[in-house]
Amino acid sequence: YYYLHPFHIPSKSLDVTGGEYSTDGNIAIYNNNLSDGQKYKISPQSDYTYQLETKCLSGRVVTVVYATEGNNVTAVTKVGDNNADQEWYFEEVTQSPETTIEDGAIYQFRARNSGKYIDVSGKGTTVGTYLQQCEQNYGNNSSPP
Repeated sequence: YYYLHPFHIPSKSLDVTGGEYSTDGNIAIYNNNLSDGQKYKISPQSDYTYQLETKCLSGRVVTVVYATEGNNVTAVTKVGDNNADQEWYFEEVTQSPETTIEDGAIYQFRARNSGKYIDVSGKGTTVGTYLQQCEQNYGNNSSPP
């Protein structure tokens, strides 16, 4: 399992709001606490894509529901059913999609379905700020290490 941190605020982690008590929890930033709500299993799928399964909710993966509908769609956890809304390209900030994930490297997550990137809403630094998808903006809030 990996801990994922926003590049612009490494003292926070990507966290499932509500942890194991949340069946369809939003993904937000939270203080690093090493809980299972901040651990993600990165599993290869097809065509250089990956799923991010939460440790706190077995079988639940990071999903952008209705991913093709536009910007500012919040990332949530849903039951993994191998659809394109649940598959992500990991792109090193200066490279094309990766075939292997390296510990400590800096990546952007691009949704397979929409081609948009995971982004910390408003470049927020406050606990509870949601993750969303948006167009590539080349900001450091789109690049979790």
